[in-house]
Amino acid sequence: MIYTDRLLSNPDYLELLAEIEQAEQERIFCGHDLNHLMDVARIGRIINCEEAMGLAADDIYLAALLHDLGRLQQYKDGTPHDQGGVAVAASFLQAIAYPEERRADILQAVSGHRREREGESLLTELIRKADKLSRPCFNCPARTECKWPESRKNKSFRY
Repeated sequence: MIYTDRLLSNPDYLELLAEIEQAEQERIFCGHDLNHLMDVARIGRIINCEEAMGLAADDIYLAALLHDLGRLQQYKDGTPHDQGGVAVAASFLQAIAYPEERRADILQAVSGHRREREGESLLTELIRKADKLSRPCFNCPARTECKWPESRKNKSFRY
């Protein structure tokens, strides 16, 4: 997982994560820090193994570690984070020299992790599922104030 290691040691990536964490300091709802991103990655790996999807570990980890990076832009100007995150993710994939021919799947997972779309890749489906499962809505202290519709909430510890 050489590309994942490159991303996690990239100072610009770590700085962006710190900025997102700072912007969410007062947030009572789900956070988007490194712990969340790693939870999505690990859950994605488990699902990949259990369902024999055959996805590469680096692809899963990179998609998970990049999927919420548009949050800072969303907080600044209202751009939906799944849309704004694509350009940010593309720049990090370039910075870590990720093979160009494999970038499209990662970028589709970033842009598509919030809602199901026709013709999406397995990786996009996996990241969306892992993202939802990473949230323990059934035990969230902000569940009564949460803006998510009931259909999007993870109300069980199993999938």
